[in-house]
Amino acid sequence: MSKINLNTLRELKSSKARFFSVTLLLALAVFIFAGLKATTPDMNQTMRSEYDKTNLADAQLNNSLGFTGSEIESIQKNKNIKSVSKSFQTIAVTSNNKHAINIISNPEKLSKFTITKGREPKKDNEIILGEQLRGDYNIGQQIKIKHNDDLKQKQYKIVGFATSSVYMKKSNLGQTNLGDGQIDAFAGV
Repeated sequence: MSKINLNTLRELKSSKARFFSVTLLLALAVFIFAGLKATTPDMNQTMRSEYDKTNLADAQLNNSLGFTGSEIESIQKNKNIKSVSKSFQTIAVTSNNKHAINIISNPEKLSKFTITKGREPKKDNEIILGEQLRGDYNIGQQIKIKHNDDLKQKQYKIVGFATSSVYMKKSNLGQTNLGDGQIDAFAGV
């Protein structure tokens, strides 16, 4: 056996704990990187299938005054635009000042909600809430809205809960000048 091999064996025998800890750290690093490399395609596939299922919009145009019919027509005529879906969106606060909610007219074609419990709203006084509020409200319960003159109704019956590909985060869904300044959830009417 050569001198370098003997020296290496002596070094390993004298510091077994260090050798095993370095070996363990290297093995752990390899497992982590291999796991991340294997997981990334699965995560991308899951995201893509969710976006396809809900037909997530590639772009969203917002206008505080709304769009005229001719503006919508000119957008639809653009050859690069495959589909146009219009919806109403407003922010309101619950009557107990606990939650600021982004209320959206239930989208028909693009960025559709995924109902997780209950059903879609069918009447003007019905609403579905985002999963963020599931612990605070129940199906069949009434929710009162204030600080919003854009809505015809001020009280809604909760008929379901949903998720949305637009709102992947569970909290801090945006800023508002109502409530504590944070949008806590979304809702669909």
